[in-house]
Amino acid sequence: MIKALIVEDEKQSSQLLNTLVGKHCKDIEVVATAANVKQAAAAIHKHQPDLVFLDITMPDGSGFDLLEKVSPIQFDIIFTTATDKHAI
Repeated sequence: MIKALIVEDEKQSSQLLNTLVGKHCKDIEVVATAANVKQAAAAIHKHQPDLVFLDITMPDGSGFDLLEKVSPIQFDIIFTTATDKHAI
């Protein structure tokens, strides 16, 4: 089982992603959600996830700020964002 963390400041987006993962990704367990950099750093240290769904823009910093706080990065990352600035 893959342990995942959802980092998303928009509650509705976080809930939707959690629902979609639960419905379509049976080998992924969402162990926690976080709405900002501070919560996310604490959740990463506590849960040691294998995968982080990471929002880029949050109230107290960016997803990139979070990655600097938890170095070395020992999990895979899927960036999730509502803006096209960082989208491929």
